[in-house]
Amino acid sequence: MRIIARLDVKSGRLVKTINLEGLRSLGECTSFAKKYMQQNIDEIMIIDPVASLYKRPPLFDIIDKVTNDVFVPITVSGGISSVEDALQLLNSGADKICLNTAAHNEPSLISNVVDLCGSQSIAISVQANKIDNKWFCYTNSGRDRLEALVQEWIPKVIDLGAGEIVLTSIRNEGMEKGLDEELLTTVKGCCNVPLVYSGGFRSLDDLNILISSDIRLEGIAISGALHYDYVTVSDIRHKLNSLGLNTRKL
Repeated sequence: MRIIARLDVKSGRLVKTINLEGLRSLGECTSFAKKYMQQNIDEIMIIDPVASLYKRPPLFDIIDKVTNDVFVPITVSGGISSVEDALQLLNSGADKICLNTAAHNEPSLISNVVDLCGSQSIAISVQANKIDNKWFCYTNSGRDRLEALVQEWIPKVIDLGAGEIVLTSIRNEGMEKGLDEELLTTVKGCCNVPLVYSGGFRSLDDLNILISSDIRLEGIAISGALHYDYVTVSDIRHKLNSLGLNTRKL
């Protein structure tokens, strides 16, 4: 079970979103990345949440800067629209790229990156929200609803070679009301690659549903609860271990 710090970035600054919107600036991105490295975070996920919406390029400069000082696995997402973008980020020090909008626009991009770099190098971001009792996929930081249903899209991208799914509950993201048990239960039977969850984590007790509901995660990506010091990485690690969800030994 990996503990992942999620850093949403705008103009080099760490921001916090609510329902993937409403950006509140918290400080300089690199300083937060260093802080979490010192706390023994397992991984850092750096995202430009509106890069695709505003046709911005990926976070090349940020990744160059962060990887000079931060020595933990880094996943980067936002604005990646080509194999060339993916290769440049990986060559700059990112360990993994994460696609959403571009994967829907051009699904073959997934298999093209896999052919060059392997499944371990690519994750798919699934931003999900429930409308009329159906879970739909969204792009552009939760703004644009697609016709694709979450339970159908996840197996499709896995067949194309995606090595990981990063699942975000739009309705819970930033709301500090816990993990979205209904969404996690919905995808439980359709994901046979590592599943990372993001959205709503506030306190250590939120993790109890992973035991009570028998939901298997390989990682949890946390933003606000870490940024605002509600919990520490050590707190989360001890809690997961106490639940029998083994984490990396330090």
